[in-house]
Amino acid sequence: MVMIGFDYDDRAYIVKEFYQKHVTDAELAEIAKRDFGDLEYIADSSNPGGIAEFRKLGLNCRGVKKTTGEHEDSFVMAGIKTITGLLKIQDDKKPRLYVDRRCVNTIMEFENYRYPDKKEEKPIQEKPLKIHDHALDSIRYVLHRPSGVIVDFL
Repeated sequence: MVMIGFDYDDRAYIVKEFYQKHVTDAELAEIAKRDFGDLEYIADSSNPGGIAEFRKLGLNCRGVKKTTGEHEDSFVMAGIKTITGLLKIQDDKKPRLYVDRRCVNTIMEFENYRYPDKKEEKPIQEKPLKIHDHALDSIRYVLHRPSGVIVDFL
């Protein structure tokens, strides 16, 4: 789970994370309520049970709309392009996305995000490996959006 805030110029700041294996949806909802508070939560739409757990606790939670392209892969690639663009230095000499140094797992994922190695006589796949990507998926769900949101979880 990552918390993303926005400044007056719509720059994104990843300011807090919760990163732990083997947490149930119900436990995650409790942690969200206790440690993150009453915010807007964006979840993977393929996890309706998790969304229901957040709603049971009165949290505003909805599934991400994977509307870019016909298949999930094109949604993933469009989101990656969005995040890549936000990381580029802009005309004002600043990026549009920052990560707080205390978000060590998010930083680890940025550093370890990978694509498959090219193999002889096979083209390079555009689909990234499904490792070290939980926080990055969350960030993509929030930042590749039609309108601003505050927090995301997987």
